[in-house]
Amino acid sequence: MTIDPMKKGATGSAHCQINCSPSELFDLVSEISNIPRWSPECTAATWLGGASGPAVGAKFRGWNRRRALRWFTVSRVSALRPDEEFSFITMVPVWGDFVEWTYEIAPGDAPDNCTLTQRFTMQRDLPLPLKKLEEYGMGVKDRHSDLTENLEACVQRIKVLAEAKIEGTTV
Repeated sequence: MTIDPMKKGATGSAHCQINCSPSELFDLVSEISNIPRWSPECTAATWLGGASGPAVGAKFRGWNRRRALRWFTVSRVSALRPDEEFSFITMVPVWGDFVEWTYEIAPGDAPDNCTLTQRFTMQRDLPLPLKKLEEYGMGVKDRHSDLTENLEACVQRIKVLAEAKIEGTTV
């Protein structure tokens, strides 16, 4: 049985090899102010409620833009395993927990090499009003494919940022 691509439990992912240590990569992806550097939709992110860094339960606000649409979300850190995983759940007013975003880091075959997998997992079905908003306001007919393409772009941008930092250059 196939899960509808935007129903609870549906997932999408992308991964790549990165020439940096797991620790350096973890520091990059767990610093939420970096997310706009690779995300095609997020334009800013700031910690909320006195949080100043990642910790399970810490919340942050993300501002997003796609075509004419502008919106914000509040996210809660759901998993934090230094050098291995940083996950957060995006919450949507009215609907609650919505999508979990995960950055998973696995050691590579050398000390300064690792694999990054970025994944999303739907925490609930995509409500019809949001589906219509995405379709008409964002011009997205197939949100699952769109998100998967975005993940591919994200991991490649993260790779460039991580490897540039190692080489001492800025991007």
